[in-house]
Amino acid sequence: MKRIQLTTYEVEIGYITVDDKYYSFPFKLWVNGELKSEGEYSSDHSWDDKKAFIRMQLEGEAAKSVLEQEL
Repeated sequence: MKRIQLTTYEVEIGYITVDDKYYSFPFKLWVNGELKSEGEYSSDHSWDDKKAFIRMQLEGEAAKSVLEQEL
């Protein structure tokens, strides 16, 4: 019998700050229940509709960005 090990990722996103060119948010990343990293994610953007941009981040893009940066 083969045994499969599962890995669980949990990303906590804090308040997302967006200005005309940049955005940032604090985050915490847990892997299998242990805190792996925490910090501030920041990057640039070119969105005119800030509300839509924040909504997209909250629907998964922010967590995806953290995972890509930290793993």
